Amino acid sequence: RDFLAWVVDAEKEFLLIELLLRIPEKIFVNEEIISYIWKEEFNENPDISNLKNLISRLRSKIPALKIDNIYGFGYKIVTI
Repeated sequence: RDFLAWVVDAEKEFLLIELLLRIPEKIFVNEEIISYIWKEEFNENPDISNLKNLISRLRSKIPALKIDNIYGFGYKIVTI
């Protein structure tokens, strides 16, 4: 992978963590997360697989970060 792709991925990971930590325990709807992270890239038909891949990468990089999937709805961060 090239450096630019790595930087773009890191920015999206940061935006996801930032959003989820704004209101801990809030369930963020998939489309809400996608529009926040990808902005105008996915205006018409959000691609949920991109979001799932992003969350999967974050879970593997930061195992202590607990992101719950609310099936068919969205995600929330779990705080202790």
